[in-house]
Amino acid sequence: ARCRIRGPGGRVTSPVRVTVTAHGPVSVVSVGGEIDLATAPLLQRHLTAIIDAGEVRLVVDLSEMTFCDSVGLGLFVGAARRLADHDQLLHLTRLRPATVLLLSVTGVAGPAPLAKPRPSSSLTSHSAVGRQ
Repeated sequence: ARCRIRGPGGRVTSPVRVTVTAHGPVSVVSVGGEIDLATAPLLQRHLTAIIDAGEVRLVVDLSEMTFCDSVGLGLFVGAARRLADHDQLLHLTRLRPATVLLLSVTGVAGPAPLAKPRPSSSLTSHSAVGRQ
């Protein structure tokens, strides 16, 4: 799916691309472009649909994400919390250095859990594909 927002003067702003691919029990959501107030609902719809579907591992490939504001961060935290309720993790993969810094500085990723106390973080920054 692709979302293009028309700004002042009809200029296209904040493009985002979201692609979902199933690899057996693993759903990979690839995100490209900018995640912000205008584009986050598209990504949220995809993440919610996957989580609501049940027992599936969720991997989000952020290699093509060029921008993420606080709305995007909140979206990832919310998805991680919903997954944690089902003893699942949200796996963020292929992070750009700026994304790693953003997640670290804001405390979104790290050793502390995002929701209920658990032995590991509810949000991880490694690939879940092929791992248990």
